[in-house]
Amino acid sequence: LKSRRIGQVRLALFSSQPDLDVKAALADGYVSVDWGAAFALFQAKRFGEVTASLHTNQASVALATFRERRASAYLPEELAGEGVYPVRGAPEFTRPLYAAFRPEQEFSPSVQRVLDVLVEGDALSPSQSS
Repeated sequence: LKSRRIGQVRLALFSSQPDLDVKAALADGYVSVDWGAAFALFQAKRFGEVTASLHTNQASVALATFRERRASAYLPEELAGEGVYPVRGAPEFTRPLYAAFRPEQEFSPSVQRVLDVLVEGDALSPSQSS
């Protein structure tokens, strides 16, 4: 596969409860979403060992948990909305976003159209190819 950097995703700490600080958000119902090794290092440096009530590799699972009980998790900023509140004073983390495709398909019209849509999307910050 070949990959091309198409933007970035900003992760922020959110809670199902309004007006929480970082300590309160991490103390009760923290859902640990696997955003990769770099995020795990970021989290360890900022917060030390965090006891999670749930570990997942899907943001949708974390959001479903928000609807069921008191919870907090690092999620893409674009997911903020009804029932998802930012945590006061929490550091943010930025992850690069890549599109992957077969090398022989790189210049196909359909792949180019998809890449154009992704790079032009409101949630993405365009960046250079890699």
